[in-house]
Amino acid sequence: MKTDAIDSPLGTTAIGGAVCTLVVLKRTEAYRTIQTVQRIGPELAETVLTFDPKRRTIGLGYERSQVDALAVAEEILRFLESVADGKTEPEITEEVEGNTGTIRQALRQLVKQGRVTREGAGKRGDPYRYSFLFSCLQPPNLRAEDCR
Repeated sequence: MKTDAIDSPLGTTAIGGAVCTLVVLKRTEAYRTIQTVQRIGPELAETVLTFDPKRRTIGLGYERSQVDALAVAEEILRFLESVADGKTEPEITEEVEGNTGTIRQALRQLVKQGRVTREGAGKRGDPYRYSFLFSCLQPPNLRAEDCR
């Protein structure tokens, strides 16, 4: 990621080598992000920018990896809610958009939150099977819409 951020300014990589702090702003279809590449000190990970329309201010939201995991978690919940029986990780990965690592991270978080159940030993012949856990008392959580 660091190499990509240094290569992103127009010009050459010499620009990235000439400054102590390189601030990179990006725009995607879903949101805008900011990150820094530091010569000295800690770097700011790619973070989603939020906009408050009432105050007309921009602020720092959550790290992009967290926002991506939240969006994937919502998609996993919609998928599991639409099927009758539990699904394995490969079956979920096939149906849900996102990279495998993000999908796995989101599944673990959903199990930890008690929103999805996991059955099975997680071994050959008895893989983990994930199912939607219906509950009227869902734990409060952050939604992807809150991060935009």
